[in-house]
Amino acid sequence: MANEPIVILHGWSDGAPSFKRLAEFLKEELNRDVESILLADWLSMNDEIT
Repeated sequence: MANEPIVILHGWSDGAPSFKRLAEFLKEELNRDVESILLADWLSMNDEIT
């Protein structure tokens, strides 16, 4: 199970940079491979869900 991938997605009003420390921890402390997949990255403060 140690080789199972960990997938982390940011949610509403967040961006990829907020996961930099987590990525460093996974790589350095847990000896995990880290790969960023940027499909889109933007901050949106619009809340159009009603």
